[in-house]
Amino acid sequence: MKPDLRAKTEKLAERIPGFSGYRVVHHLEADWLLRRFLAGEVEKVRDRLADFLAAGDFPAGLREKLALSLRTTAFLKDEVTPKANEARREETLSPMDEERLLDFDLALEEKVAALHASLDALEAAGEPDEQTRAAAFFDEGLAEVDDLFRLRHQVLSVGREPETPD
Repeated sequence: MKPDLRAKTEKLAERIPGFSGYRVVHHLEADWLLRRFLAGEVEKVRDRLADFLAAGDFPAGLREKLALSLRTTAFLKDEVTPKANEARREETLSPMDEERLLDFDLALEEKVAALHASLDALEAAGEPDEQTRAAAFFDEGLAEVDDLFRLRHQVLSVGREPETPD
């Protein structure tokens, strides 16, 4: 394993119990571990947002926006959660695709962690205008996570070339 790959794998292994890379074990097992981790983190974000929404007194427009964000977060969690009936493929993963997946994984882990920072800003915002801006920033983060996850999924799909993450 190249030093770059090793460092990326070790960084993810610090956060994801049992993660050892895509070529050490069958790549779909590593994918399952990562997705289970991400789903748990997104669920924590969803729970925080639900608590914030339930405890706050917001203008109607902001309340509706936050409720929509809550539904979007639940949808994202469902999308990321590994499904028991997902097709198992037998092809192997190339070293280049492994590195691409690790890059996506690291970016996803960082973007999901940034959702907590966005919620911190939302909770700290005092005025409705500040809350609206913070909610919009949170929604942008959700969209980035969703886009990255979809692009990452293309690496696991046969014959498709995804763009690389930012």
